[in-house]
Amino acid sequence: MRYLSRASPIFTSLCRKKRCTINAALPAMAPNNEDFVYRILSEDDFESVWSILGEEFILSEPVAVKLELNPKCPHLVASNGGVVKQALKQRASVGAFRKDTGAIVGFAILRLSKYSNDDATRLDTDDSSLAFRQLHALLNACYDAVPGAIGGDDYMDVSFLSCRRDCSGHGIGTTLFERALEMARQKECKRVTVVAFNYFVQRIAEKLGFTYVKKIPYSDYIDPVTGDKVLNGMPKPQYQAAVMMKTLT
Repeated sequence: MRYLSRASPIFTSLCRKKRCTINAALPAMAPNNEDFVYRILSEDDFESVWSILGEEFILSEPVAVKLELNPKCPHLVASNGGVVKQALKQRASVGAFRKDTGAIVGFAILRLSKYSNDDATRLDTDDSSLAFRQLHALLNACYDAVPGAIGGDDYMDVSFLSCRRDCSGHGIGTTLFERALEMARQKECKRVTVVAFNYFVQRIAEKLGFTYVKKIPYSDYIDPVTGDKVLNGMPKPQYQAAVMMKTLT
């Protein structure tokens, strides 16, 4: 994602706001997370992003926890690592950083569909762990709904949205979602999609005007790998996987 030109009207307007930084091609921070700054992520941020994915996201993501997915599973590392690297190359993803230490505390990994190479992250799952094959099957069930629902490839996908647990409650998730929408508009995307397994991500998306394209109740989902209802009995408030979409105007 390119930064805004310093001569552009948008950039000039943003810089009138006290909290705007020159390196962030994004609106000023929301008042409730004034301890954090937001900027576009680059390939240099991969290790920092990856550490949160492994230490925070996978260990707390409800489906991964239910399936007892090992965050060091080679197929998971290769798959998620490929997605993140691809997204960072596109310069559209956004990170949240502590203002005092500069440490990354959250991110929205965003992929622009018209530039994505799905073959680069497609894996043979035959020799992978059972948990990974089950997760892969659920993702396929969700993503299969996306192309037909949006009718084109000019969309942005929110592939990962994560925040460190010790920084929760500051509105970082909502702000990252808002930045994702701003990025999508700057890239002239027509729609933004998200596959959300987490109830709280779905709530944020709803508040920002996303609508449901597909819902998969955990209590009804039959895992095609085993034929069992492997997600039945998910802890509240987690109750469904969802594909959500927002059309931009």
